[in-house]
Amino acid sequence: NIKNGQDVVKALGDETLQSLGVRYDLSNPNAWYVSFGKLFGGLIIQGGRVNITVGRNIYNDDTVYPIAFNNLQSVNIINIADILDQDGWVTSAIKSITNLKFTYMTAQNSVTGISWIAIGN
Repeated sequence: NIKNGQDVVKALGDETLQSLGVRYDLSNPNAWYVSFGKLFGGLIIQGGRVNITVGRNIYNDDTVYPIAFNNLQSVNIINIADILDQDGWVTSAIKSITNLKFTYMTAQNSVTGISWIAIGN
């Protein structure tokens, strides 16, 4: 029986956030997540950083999400480079995206890592 804002706060106090599906792990800067649970439509935001090496071979590897998505909406990646190559081209792309992982490729020698964020539910 919720009549006003105070009743909502009391109801939330009776239910822990965990029982509503809210969970998170921010302990690893390379793979973290926040799952907002059913109060926010199952929204999950997760991200991290991956150190990579581009040498004679193109970097082409998977990054597994800390928790799986049911429906993935977006994956965004930013290259991290110590220097900018002077040849004027960059070849980097997300090769594939699933609810469990994404595959990233780059042939740019100066790229030493990526920072990524994924959003879904």
